[in-house]
Amino acid sequence: MKTKIVVITGCLFGIVLSSCNKQPEREMKEAKEDVMQSQQDLNEEEAEYNTELKNYKLEQEQKIAENEQKIAELKEKKSKVKSENRKKYDSRTLELEQKNEELREKLNNLNYESKAKWDSFKTEFNHDMNELGKSLKDLFTDNVKS
Repeated sequence: MKTKIVVITGCLFGIVLSSCNKQPEREMKEAKEDVMQSQQDLNEEEAEYNTELKNYKLEQEQKIAENEQKIAELKEKKSKVKSENRKKYDSRTLELEQKNEELREKLNNLNYESKAKWDSFKTEFNHDMNELGKSLKDLFTDNVKS
């Protein structure tokens, strides 16, 4: 009887010890899986950002090139501007050309810091591009009226 109790107690003790050893192994395995999942999520997010950035840059570079073309057209039409308005016209054309170049530089120097900063950059950059586009259109319209 005593032997049975010792054997049963030993078995129970062995079961408890073996389950204790497996718990940290399970926790370690789950932690590794969590780290791997987090790394995969991060890689997917980075790939998504890179794709978004590439597409955004291509779109904006195209708009900048269109602005350059409009500025070149404005420069060609300079001769149609009344002589008293040419100095102002030249100054305004140069200003728009510089703004367009600043936007190109800003786009080329873009680097990702955070989602919030990326969203803020896009909002500000889109606003600046729209303002430049309006200014070009206004100058062209004023040129036609002059």
